[in-house]
Amino acid sequence: MAAPTMSATSLLTEHLGYPPISLVDDLINSVNEIMYKCTQAMETYLRQRHQVGGEDFTEEIKVGTAKLETLLENAVDKNLDKLELYVLRNVLSVPAELVEDGHFKLAHYDRLVLDTDPGPELRSRLEEIEAAFAMHELLLTRVRETRRAHARIVSFKEQVRNLLEHGAPATEADAEQFRVLLGSLRPVDETIKLLAVQLRALYTENEAYCSAEGVSELLRKYSALQNSGATRSGYIHNSARTLLRQLFGDAAEDTAPDSEVFVADAEGGAIEHPNRDVLQKHV
Repeated sequence: MAAPTMSATSLLTEHLGYPPISLVDDLINSVNEIMYKCTQAMETYLRQRHQVGGEDFTEEIKVGTAKLETLLENAVDKNLDKLELYVLRNVLSVPAELVEDGHFKLAHYDRLVLDTDPGPELRSRLEEIEAAFAMHELLLTRVRETRRAHARIVSFKEQVRNLLEHGAPATEADAEQFRVLLGSLRPVDETIKLLAVQLRALYTENEAYCSAEGVSELLRKYSALQNSGATRSGYIHNSARTLLRQLFGDAAEDTAPDSEVFVADAEGGAIEHPNRDVLQKHV
């Protein structure tokens, strides 16, 4: 019989409740365990009688037992491999053509109708999810670009600070270091202009996605989800309110935690944005 296919193996796994290979593995492990117990018992018996004619045969017993164990392992593995192939191909197996043609199915799959058309609502949801993923990737890209620009600004600031702190070089080594540092800053005006252009571009592109209104809208949606019980914390909150109401009556409403406090605090915080006019002066 041909080797079992993935679909047939999945069907058997669902029907039995465990993979077919696990049954063979348990059998192999049981046989190996018995074999090791036998070799251990034989070695223990021989070690108790290692003195023969006044001569000690402890080392010979150890070597002989190890060789016997190796021979038994090879014999067991060889025959159990044959058993594994036979069981998986002829016992725990379903012909692939029966599974692929739909003639062999489980009871809970009977009269099951699969609708291949997702429908307009599901397609709309899928498009929204794909758009959300694309937006997420875009925002991650913008964050990485902003971090790189920030790192360049910090490095530029440190170089300028070192230049101002050291002042005129006193020795030849300091003069060489001064020239290297000054060369890394040239040309200063082009560097500042490039940084300003990058920051302005990042701010313009991110304003449409990370504005204060957009963040507030997300917080309002999250607050609605919290109150509806659609999220884990919202479900726990509503369940706690119901339990307290059952135990203490209407008086529990005064002691129940308010899930909207942290949302209100987050909405009340002002989000500062950079001044475009300041950036414009450097370009």
